[in-house]
Amino acid sequence: MSKSPEFTKKVTTTVFRAKKSHGDPITMLTAYDYLTARAVDLSGMDSILVGDSLGMVILGYENTLPVTMANMLNMLSPSRLSSRSAGMSGRRCSVNS
Repeated sequence: MSKSPEFTKKVTTTVFRAKKSHGDPITMLTAYDYLTARAVDLSGMDSILVGDSLGMVILGYENTLPVTMANMLNMLSPSRLSSRSAGMSGRRCSVNS
């Protein structure tokens, strides 16, 4: 079974800008592991998101405040390895007050 050509082109920030300027939707799903990220990539999503929600979903924290950049990078690595066409996006939004 061969991949269709539309899924083999690497999605870059240039692609995101073009989609935005044309009013086309940008698709994104969260994946924290190789297998899930590979499935997301093969589905044709534009981007794979690894966000600080991994603190609650994967690490079992009560909230996202304890998530470190090291945690984010540890989860980003396997997801990045799986991606052939989808862009990668890391997001850390919690702010300690």
